[in-house]
Parts: sequence; C-alpha cells; structure tokens
Amino acid sequence: LHRVDRRQRQMCIRDRINPFEFIYTKRKGEIIKTNFFNKEELEKIYDEYPQNSIHEIRDKVLLSFYLFQGVKSSEAKTIEITDIDLDGYKIFLKGNKRTNQRKIGLHIKQILLLNEYINSHRRELLNRRKSDQFIIASNSNFA
Repeated sequence: LHRVDRRQRQMCIRDRINPFEFIYTKRKGEIIKTNFFNKEELEKIYDEYPQNSIHEIRDKVLLSFYLFQGVKSSEAKTIEITDIDLDGYKIFLKGNKRTNQRKIGLHIKQILLLNEYINSHRRELLNRRKSDQFIIASNSNFA
C-alpha cells in the first residue's frame, strides 16, 4: 500500500475525511473499499432473511453470528451448545492461532431465534445423532 502523504493527512483532519480513501494498492491502483454496511443495513439484512424451514432458521442463526458478533466461519464451526449462554446474553468463542478466546454479548434480536433453534430445530437437524456442535450441517459442507 502507498502511504498517505502529509498534505492528505492534514486535509483529512481538517475536513473530517476518512484517510483510507487515499490508499491505493500497488498492483492495480484500485481504491480500497471503505463504505461498508451501517448498523441499520445489517439489521435489515437480518430482519428480511426468510425463516420458512428449519434449514433457513439454522442459516439465520449463523448469519446473525456473522452480522452481530463478527464471527468468522472458522470460529462458527467450533461453537458448541455449551458456549451459548442465553441467560447471560453471551456467546463464548474459543481461540485459535489467529484469534483469542472471548465472550461476546448477544444482540437482543438473536435471543428468541437462538432459543427457538436450541429447543426445537437443532434437535430435528440432529436426527438421532449426538453432537455438541451448535450449528448442525445437513452434510459435511459448512459455510
């Protein structure tokens, strides 16, 4: 990445501009994207996701972890049923080589969905299998 020069830094401070708007990659000269989803847009994505089947409910639970807690798919694979604390509104994420273990608060919109998933839909997805894994995949593929 090319560095932001002194004049650009001063302009960013004066005009309250995001300094990353001036960063280009060396190879292609493309600007790094800086306009991500805001909180309202993320909640709209979550609210509009369908819940018509047990698979869609499971997927919405997984989507909620991605949107509200910023969980990576590698972390989501390791979540166990005992890592969810609905009474304390927290989820425990195990650490790995790149991330530390941590407890993260659950979003209020997740509580009812998680409760519904744990108490009925997860059991259906298990289909007489035994597993401590929280997200039950229908096959070996996991998002």
